[in-house]
Amino acid sequence: MVGLEVLQGENEQMFGNGEIQHDINETTTDDVAEAANAPSLTVAYAKTSFDIGNTSLLAGVSYAKGDSRIDHLDDGENPHAFYGESTLYGADLTFKHYYSSYRSLSWENELIYRDMDGIQYSGVTSGSADMNKKQAGYYTQLIYAHNQNWRTGLRYDDIYKNNVNGNEINAGDRYSVMAEYNPSEFSRIRLQYNVNKALFEHDDATDSYIQKDLKSVIVQFNYAIGAHGAHAF
Repeated sequence: MVGLEVLQGENEQMFGNGEIQHDINETTTDDVAEAANAPSLTVAYAKTSFDIGNTSLLAGVSYAKGDSRIDHLDDGENPHAFYGESTLYGADLTFKHYYSSYRSLSWENELIYRDMDGIQYSGVTSGSADMNKKQAGYYTQLIYAHNQNWRTGLRYDDIYKNNVNGNEINAGDRYSVMAEYNPSEFSRIRLQYNVNKALFEHDDATDSYIQKDLKSVIVQFNYAIGAHGAHAF
């Protein structure tokens, strides 16, 4: 399956096409960036799947490119804006092996790479500078379905690239383990433990960032009422 989409391109985090203006005072306005022509975002993707015996393989690639208009000039502490172009690249791969109707092992993987290139505008100094961000991360996880009711899993997330204007900035990774019990098709109980190593604290004495571990336990309960879709793959 292949697909192509042409979209309006409005997204606060990455894409956008609106005009950016900065009100310096009650009478003076700084025109930061002109509006981009809409539609300003193009998305393309390709997906495939096939079976080898009791094993299913699913793979896909995706691409998104569009104009960027990110306006945070109303932020109190650090007003800023960004305008330019942004590109997203994605790839995913899943293997799933069936031992029986309800017992299976699934290995899922996904990679995303982002490239933002444009101008960063500072609302404090009314100055601007070239800005280029190259960031990438992936996750890989194993999910084992013991039977119709129980599943366990391991997951690893990693932000392996965080490059801003040629300077590599601290990134990090996360480890997760979970156990899940499904009393029925309409309910789910999950217990999950995470160790997040992607958080950093600024040390004023050395003017450096120190990596901090964040450990968390999540208990989740889902209950669905009414009609439901097809059985999960």
